Amino acid sequence: MIENQTNQHRQAVWETLYSNALIGTDKNTTSWTALSAQLSLQTGLDFEAIKSQSTHAASALLRQISTWGKLIQVHLEPEKTHLDTNTIAPPPETLNSTEQLCAETQTCIEQALQDGDTILFLIVLEQLQKAQLRLKKELLPLALNAGKQVAFRILILHVLGETGMWLAQFNPQWAWASSNTSNLASIDERWENGNFEQRLNAISKERSTDAAKARTRLVAEFSKMPLQERTSLLPVLKTNINGEDEEFLENCLKDRSKEVRQIAGQLLMLIPNSQYITRGEQRLALFIPALATHLPNSRLDWEIVMPKEWTKEQLQQAKSDGLDIVRPTYEQIGESGWLLQETLKFVPLSWWLEKSAKSAQQLIDWALATDWSKIILNSWLEQTRNTQQPDFLQAFLQLPGKKTRGLYFGNLLSFCDTKSKEDFYLIK
Repeated sequence: MIENQTNQHRQAVWETLYSNALIGTDKNTTSWTALSAQLSLQTGLDFEAIKSQSTHAASALLRQISTWGKLIQVHLEPEKTHLDTNTIAPPPETLNSTEQLCAETQTCIEQALQDGDTILFLIVLEQLQKAQLRLKKELLPLALNAGKQVAFRILILHVLGETGMWLAQFNPQWAWASSNTSNLASIDERWENGNFEQRLNAISKERSTDAAKARTRLVAEFSKMPLQERTSLLPVLKTNINGEDEEFLENCLKDRSKEVRQIAGQLLMLIPNSQYITRGEQRLALFIPALATHLPNSRLDWEIVMPKEWTKEQLQQAKSDGLDIVRPTYEQIGESGWLLQETLKFVPLSWWLEKSAKSAQQLIDWALATDWSKIILNSWLEQTRNTQQPDFLQAFLQLPGKKTRGLYFGNLLSFCDTKSKEDFYLIK
């Protein structure tokens, strides 16, 4: 009954606003003036002040329509706006906001949410997740509405932040993202009895406050989960990743899914001195023989030699570590070049900087002097796009144009400020 009355009230408001827009504000002012006063009283917002911000009546009406639309969009019923803000204020945030990004990047994010371009939308969400950033509050309704597409929800949850999950409680259509579901208030209850989105919500939140407990919870059920859940929940460990996660992630390398193995490998690369990085170094020594006996300290030591053939054991270990050991038929590089490319993908950029005691620029100069420069640099570029490693990011942006031929920079510029973008194009 109450819901019907609410819908009737909304319809009456829209009809009044729409009719004034249709016939013209100069021909019908009585109902509009009365409505402004009524809305001001019910919502606590000064609709007369909103109206007076424009000297032209038509513009004033459009301002009021926009304001009322936003109220409906976040499902704030007029009577709810009088709730005590101390009881409905959102919880403190644990992630940085996209507000810290440059204006151009913020505009791109907003356009991705508004334009309906599915590919761009997913790319933006993935990059925000990798950068561990949340959407600014003005964009939260757009993101929550996009959750009508169930396939998007997993990525959206990662960028909502505490404010987004808190806001979701005010609209039944956003319940999938709510952190305050009435019957599933605690993390334990959400994990045990919630739907998939609520389980992801719960363990993501727990990982930021109690990393060990979240890992234990995930380990207990991981092998029984379907593929989509395994690939969606495993990246949660990136938050507060540490050496205690290594054993579980090593076990994930035995997973039947290549995607799970690759995610586990990417996470193991974030753990300093992990066994995974050691194995990557051993594979790299097949191409740079000096690594097998000592740390290279001259250009000659860094000479790349293509191994004649990998042993069956080496190929099997590489496959377990997430490498694509079978070269696709469309690739123009040879078998050895393909294995070099795959090997480089799984040796972290931090290892190169630490072990070589060289700068990113010196390493890039070394790579440019080899016969395999495109393979080496494109592998490093892919890692730079995924991790935003600052030394390599800056070094790649300062490369002269003639040295960038054949290199794929992709969306690398999206992580830079305006000055860096300008410098990049001036250099090129």
